[in-house]
Amino acid sequence: MYCKIFHITDQDISRKIISQLSHLRNGKIITDDLNIKQALSAANFDCDNLSELFPNIHPRTFQIYESAFKLIESYKNHLSKIKYLDLPIFNILVPLLRDDFILYEKINFLLERNQNVTFLFKNQSQVLFLINNLAKKLGYDIDDDSKIWMIKNQNIKKISSFKMVETLKKRIFLTLKKQSREKIFKSVYKKLDKTKIQKNSCAIFLTSATKYVLRPIFSVIDEFEKKSSSYCLISFDHGLVKEFNQDSLSITDLSRDALLLSSIIENSAEGKKLFNKILEISKVNKLEIIYPNKNINQKLYKLFRSLATQEISSYIFTSFKPKSTIIAFDGNTMGNSTALAAKSQNIPSFSICSLYIIPHAIMKLNFVTDFILVYGIHGRDALIELGYTPNKIEIAGNVMYDYLFDINVKDCKDCKEKINKLFNLNPKKPLIVLGSGRWYPNDEIWISEFIKFCNKKNFELIIKPHPIYLTTYNVIHQYFVDKIQNQCKDMNYYIDLTTKPDALLPASDLVITDQSNLGIEAGLLGKPWITMNFQNADHDFLFKTSEHLSDSIHVTDFRDLKKTILEIFPTNKHSDFINYHKKNLENKFNFAENRKASENIFNIIQKNS
Repeated sequence: MYCKIFHITDQDISRKIISQLSHLRNGKIITDDLNIKQALSAANFDCDNLSELFPNIHPRTFQIYESAFKLIESYKNHLSKIKYLDLPIFNILVPLLRDDFILYEKINFLLERNQNVTFLFKNQSQVLFLINNLAKKLGYDIDDDSKIWMIKNQNIKKISSFKMVETLKKRIFLTLKKQSREKIFKSVYKKLDKTKIQKNSCAIFLTSATKYVLRPIFSVIDEFEKKSSSYCLISFDHGLVKEFNQDSLSITDLSRDALLLSSIIENSAEGKKLFNKILEISKVNKLEIIYPNKNINQKLYKLFRSLATQEISSYIFTSFKPKSTIIAFDGNTMGNSTALAAKSQNIPSFSICSLYIIPHAIMKLNFVTDFILVYGIHGRDALIELGYTPNKIEIAGNVMYDYLFDINVKDCKDCKEKINKLFNLNPKKPLIVLGSGRWYPNDEIWISEFIKFCNKKNFELIIKPHPIYLTTYNVIHQYFVDKIQNQCKDMNYYIDLTTKPDALLPASDLVITDQSNLGIEAGLLGKPWITMNFQNADHDFLFKTSEHLSDSIHVTDFRDLKKTILEIFPTNKHSDFINYHKKNLENKFNFAENRKASENIFNIIQKNS
């Protein structure tokens, strides 16, 4: 029974590489890349994709999260006393290494199947160097404990570590802009002073890596504007600031200041001492995620950037003395660094949670702020069940859903006219919006059949995949789009990523989703709403973790989906069910009595500041 590990840097798997891997056809291949899976499957390899083996909502995945959380807690026992600027840094280490903990547990789970297996990964993770040791303990035949195979430029060779590559641009910047702490803090002060930040203002840190998840923050900013209440927007992410500059939104960009300070910390006696202490504890206690096979996990070097973020945030809080701070969002290294700095200066910190809380174990690590402002009763109860204290949680309603309360029949007609014009739809035909969420294996098969069904029954159809495909996993998205287009030539349908739900949903006559948030919006609007589950065989688990499904018309096979649609059009058979469950959804997912979540959030921040 063998176990092989490959890391591939090539963009595509060539025929040359496939021929060199031919001896692995008698075993299972596990990959983290859909392109690799497609290429190997086409060449008759038995290949699975990691995301398909561990779907987001699945008992197996929740089991992995629980195991990863326990492993993280065991590391905490050894590392929790390490501090920088008198602040414990474990909350910064966790998001840096969280994906490695989860991958480690996934690999462990797969190895326990005791079968010939090859791991062929695109992502560079130090966990790959731990697989041999894990496999050896389970009785696998191993070539070399400390080395893995690398596929680069169509050649295969053995390597014993990943080398950290610093870009030339970054090296030149750090060389030319070498500065002292004093100069960096002067630069930070000058930038923020230009914003006319006041002593009683709210410092809003945008710590997300992508713009689209920050939708909830905009209406809160509008509320600060309406109330003429002082605030400033700050980010340590230059790419994010560039995105927002296109919208003429003024954000103080501290990314370069943090980069310069991180270099100072890394090369200081204090920084080296801190780093060596982490390594020493990791070696002695065999914390392999940090110190795998006598190598240093390269992600550990990113700690200095987080420490710089923490130090600059502390400087902002002491120099400008804002009365509160919003972290959008914590749970990542940047957000946690800022939240910890706020705690050290007794500045109340707030996190706005508008996305559905999935109660898996890793969520226990996601919120570091003083207050979590949640969307409704469901969010509060889920966080309490995860172990958060009730006095840390405030129900404010969901800023993403404020628009729903203002929509009436006339607005729906206006939206319908706009969408009809935009997509050139026939206004006499019912419009179905299929919120397909993330792409899953075989989606192209049933969705192609569904397009044919809609064309036959004279229904207009707009397919709306998850907006994550706007910025990442573009190849995966295009793969499914191409497959569907090949199956549905000359048919009438649209696959759309850009139209916002607040324009699309009011125009719809029926909304179909998996367990995504889009369905909650449809239900709150009182639209006929069907959820379908063609992937997860454990329906009880799905309903337990995705509670909103009980407020939808739920179907589990394609025939039921078609049957239910023909009950809704033209007789609207399920209207009483829809109206009853609309009220349930308001309590659980948009509990804003005054129907203005953004105003509630503003008032809660003022009250607790």
